[in-house]
Amino acid sequence: MLRIEQVLGSRLDAALAQRIHELEHLGAVDLLMVPVADVSRHRFRATTQGGTEVAIALPRDQQLFDGAVLVLESDHAVVVR
Repeated sequence: MLRIEQVLGSRLDAALAQRIHELEHLGAVDLLMVPVADVSRHRFRATTQGGTEVAIALPRDQQLFDGAVLVLESDHAVVVR
């Protein structure tokens, strides 16, 4: 299970956008579909479209949003939709 404890930024941020774009072309961006009712929650479990189980445990000062980047590594990324 993948544990997420912070939002790295937005997929639209200049610092992240280019790398996310490159990973999209490689098919290496996994989407975490979060229902509107769960966006304001700070702790919950979910499964990405690729089948990865994720445990979200965000600090109180962070919140999920459409395009939130949760994981950004050299070979894959996880983005909220």
